[in-house]
Amino acid sequence: MNLESLKHLLACRRPGDESRDEHVMAALRKLQDDPDALAAAEAELHLDESIRAALHREIPVPADLVHKLHAIEPSGRIVGFPRRAVLGWLGGAAAAFVTGAYFFMRRPLAFEDWKSTAIAWVREPKLEKQDSLLAVLKSHLASRGALVPEGFPARLVSLPTIGCQCLTVNGQSISVVCFLRNEHAFHTFVTRADKVSSAADFLGTHGPKIWSEAEGWNFATWQAADQGYMLLTQAPEKELRELFA
Repeated sequence: MNLESLKHLLACRRPGDESRDEHVMAALRKLQDDPDALAAAEAELHLDESIRAALHREIPVPADLVHKLHAIEPSGRIVGFPRRAVLGWLGGAAAAFVTGAYFFMRRPLAFEDWKSTAIAWVREPKLEKQDSLLAVLKSHLASRGALVPEGFPARLVSLPTIGCQCLTVNGQSISVVCFLRNEHAFHTFVTRADKVSSAADFLGTHGPKIWSEAEGWNFATWQAADQGYMLLTQAPEKELRELFA
């Protein structure tokens, strides 16, 4: 069972009803044994759901569609359906779907979406590759076709790593690389700066922007060449600032 088969099976499943289909159960067991396949399948299914939800908002279903499909007379007798009207709507919807998907998958990544994705991930982190060497993690990201970070500050690069992960948000790739210092994790989320809307407002080009938020999280954002970086940690702000000194 290859990755494409696994993704097709999972796309057809009904949440909470998986146990009724032995093929879906086999696919789920296969994914649990293959972290790379699990991460890839989850990323694609998440993207599919994001596109479906966005297009559902943008392409409302006509209120009289059911009536047009069944063409029910007052007597309740089905007399067929008006092909031109229905096929015309279906054709328009299909064209709008393709056009909407194209632009949706290429729309800029809002800073708040980037940040909320990072916060959600650090609350339930999943690492598809674990290693203490940054070079090993960068090689893994490259093998996945993900963005390879090249703009970490020297003091961060000198730290041992924990692992990495590949994410997709609004069709944009985000590479996650985690470091360890004084028993505190430093989670970095890297994407293309030109894919972040209003990037100049959030990414420091002459040094990082550092701030704190609720739940003890400290943030740093910066830009290096064409890459945008966001770092989250619960280490004291002083330790975070030391990485950029």
